[in-house]
Amino acid sequence: MAKSTIKNMSLTIFKVLTWLVQLILMIAALQNVYWLIRSINSASNSMYSKFFVYYFKIITPNTLGQQFLSGITIIIHLIIIIMIFIIMIMIRKLITSIQQGNYFTTVNLRYIKKLFLAAITAVVTQFMQLVLLYPCIASNDLHVSAIRRNDSVGLWLTELLFVAILYVVYQVFHSGMQLKVENDEFV
Repeated sequence: MAKSTIKNMSLTIFKVLTWLVQLILMIAALQNVYWLIRSINSASNSMYSKFFVYYFKIITPNTLGQQFLSGITIIIHLIIIIMIFIIMIMIRKLITSIQQGNYFTTVNLRYIKKLFLAAITAVVTQFMQLVLLYPCIASNDLHVSAIRRNDSVGLWLTELLFVAILYVVYQVFHSGMQLKVENDEFV
């Protein structure tokens, strides 16, 4: 009895954490939308524009190129935020299903598949950001750029590991569902 109570409590805590992460993501999305609108309206000194001017020193202030890079960076961040938001929704739905005692069902398999697809989209988008910003990073101070590249690559590899683990979980749930169907047919 105590074991199931601890399990339900921990799953409930994870559900609350997904809500918290989603709240933080909504604040981050609103901030990114604000900076996107601000950078489109004028050649302002937005947070992202300052980032490209002061850290990469390759774009002169208030140019169209600066606005373009700022806009692309913000859009990429928004896509990643949306994918993480979807991941949190799918995790919460999966937890709710597991709390109801549904383990190897087609619904859970669909949740994990959507979770997997959202994670792949986030990783690919993160990789696109790395590729788009690599020339900017490489043109900066070599020592600092090497550190930034290593951090970005390390994060990207961690994300790939997460996607690989999700794929394994998907396969386990798929196999478990097939075994359950075969067991139900046998009996």
